[in-house]
Amino acid sequence: MGAPIMRVESRRQSNDCATWALATYLGVPYEDVWTQVLRRDRSKGKNGLHTATTIRIAKALGRPLIKVRPGQITDDSYGVLMVTHPQNNHAAVIRNGLVFDTDATVWDLPSWLEAVGYSIECLLTEDQ
Repeated sequence: MGAPIMRVESRRQSNDCATWALATYLGVPYEDVWTQVLRRDRSKGKNGLHTATTIRIAKALGRPLIKVRPGQITDDSYGVLMVTHPQNNHAAVIRNGLVFDTDATVWDLPSWLEAVGYSIECLLTEDQ
């Protein structure tokens, strides 16, 4: 599912990539997601969000997500893309092979992964 129309804005603060990605993917106000982060994350979002916390927050918003393995991501996948790097983790939105990043840039998936040096952890989506 996800939002039929995505409003892509730049991130609001450091370490808020998963908050930003959830708001963008679900089509809900950033503030609604941030309110749930403050209620449900031990570090109140200061250290970013782990995948499990991101899933909990989506469920609290009434939009449960499923976890899709990297090998199951297709050209028409749409959801929150969770990626890893030896130094940090990151979240963005993927839709039809395009990655929408927190700085409001849009990339094709292979170019983005190569440029930023991330590996895909999983995709969080409402349906497969």
